[in-house]
Amino acid sequence: EEEEEEEAGSPAQVQMAVAVSEAVAELKSNIENKLGAILNAFQVPSPATEDRPPGPTAQTPPEEMECSTIQEPERPANLMQCLVRLSFSLERAHPFLTFSEDFRRVRVRKRSRTSPCKNNCFKTTQAMAAQVFSQGEHYWEVDTASCVAWAVGVAYCNLGLGVTVGRDSRSWCLEGNTSQLSAWHANKEVLLSRSKPGRVGVHLRMGEGELSFYCMPGAEEPLWTYQACFTEALQPVFWLYGLKDNNMLFFPEA
Repeated sequence: EEEEEEEAGSPAQVQMAVAVSEAVAELKSNIENKLGAILNAFQVPSPATEDRPPGPTAQTPPEEMECSTIQEPERPANLMQCLVRLSFSLERAHPFLTFSEDFRRVRVRKRSRTSPCKNNCFKTTQAMAAQVFSQGEHYWEVDTASCVAWAVGVAYCNLGLGVTVGRDSRSWCLEGNTSQLSAWHANKEVLLSRSKPGRVGVHLRMGEGELSFYCMPGAEEPLWTYQACFTEALQPVFWLYGLKDNNMLFFPEA
């Protein structure tokens, strides 16, 4: 009988075991309650924090921003209303110029291509657009960032084969080279105290006799404006300086 009482434990031992069990249960309940309160505090702000003015928030590093959130400045509405889609023409392009399949990109190659223009090619690395404008208002853009030096302008359709745009009275252009930006017409140069743009906007108003050049995107004031009396239809014309391989101009999707 004494052995059975020792196995069951004395009343004191039983009482202690019960007390420990109750203490553990109470402690567990307290921990669960406090943990729940902490989680709720993070999920639902307390009234004290709702009235507090918001502090500075962490900003997403630029490299993690979505490309779609970076937007170019909007073009003036009057320009976008007369936007035209240009393409280059093979008919009078220099043989060292090659074109993309959609004829919206021109590139210099140091080897002559098979040219349909035969004896009607420019003697300098120039190309004209396929579009001809005899009236109305027109706007287009040219990306010049991948060309060491260039000229962007317009000319009467019969521009001489040996004439670089802007060097006669039948053509007008904006020219950017390695050191300066200038406007050329009738072989006269006007130096412009502006940096060379990576994209040029051209606004032609035939009826008003006005030709303006813009630094795009975002510019509202022109880099230069010609006032002229246009007596014939005009064609956009482009000059790529020298024979540096991969010199390139193209028409961006504005």
